[in-house]
Amino acid sequence: IKFGKRFKELRLSRNIRQKDFAGLVGVNASFIVQLEKGQKFISPETLEKSSCILNYPIKEFFNFDEMPEDKNIRIIVEKLKSNPDKLLMISRVIDAILNEQ
Repeated sequence: IKFGKRFKELRLSRNIRQKDFAGLVGVNASFIVQLEKGQKFISPETLEKSSCILNYPIKEFFNFDEMPEDKNIRIIVEKLKSNPDKLLMISRVIDAILNEQ
């Protein structure tokens, strides 16, 4: 189940729907659903394709310890990594909010 949750988190970090991702990888959408629920196992070939499509190294799919409690935090962080200017702006906003208290 941990692998499926991690897989889903990485897929969502790239804003790709299950159906769309299934088409890109070459599997049925139902397979992705079952994989993310921990009901199916992934083949090495599908894992390699997934790694390429999502632009994550394979080891990242097995990185369970670094998963934040709130998946939304991880998604936000991934989106901001590609835009340092917005990251700086958001950091300043957060600092201003926290310093008001």
